[in-house]
Amino acid sequence: MRLATTHTTANTTTTTTTTTTVCVCASLSAECASLQLYRDMLLSRLESTAAAQRYLETVAKTAQEFHEIHEIVARHMTLVSTQQVSTSVYAVAEKYT
Repeated sequence: MRLATTHTTANTTTTTTTTTTVCVCASLSAECASLQLYRDMLLSRLESTAAAQRYLETVAKTAQEFHEIHEIVARHMTLVSTQQVSTSVYAVAEKYT
């Protein structure tokens, strides 16, 4: 970006050009690099979850018990919770026997 200013006196006109390109360009380059890193991180996350999504979609299509992905996830959460409770109850029971 170039800023031009014109100064007029009684007999002459003088034009001064100020260059701010370096500062603006460095700032934009840094922001662009930051955004590219963020984009790469998001693409990596998307690629890592794509296989899981395809798997869950296949399970939802073939399983008779589950018709939607959220049903599979809810069942998984229930099983994990039950396992944690069972493990803690077993640990307490062993402590007192």
